[in-house]
Amino acid sequence: MRIYSTIKAIIDRACRIMQATPYGRRNHDRLVGWYAQACEKNALLILRVIAFQLTGPSKKCRRLLS
Repeated sequence: MRIYSTIKAIIDRACRIMQATPYGRRNHDRLVGWYAQACEKNALLILRVIAFQLTGPSKKCRRLLS
């Protein structure tokens, strides 16, 4: 699982939650953003904690409800 952002504060927070190290993403030696990464069992544990926040009604469902 990898989270990418151009805002360092967001990645710092994600790294604290994921117990990961932030890495810079570069394009031709220019820093363009940051990412945090978790693998294998650690990624599964994180997904179990945040999965309920990742779900939401689809656009079609929201349109039908309004």
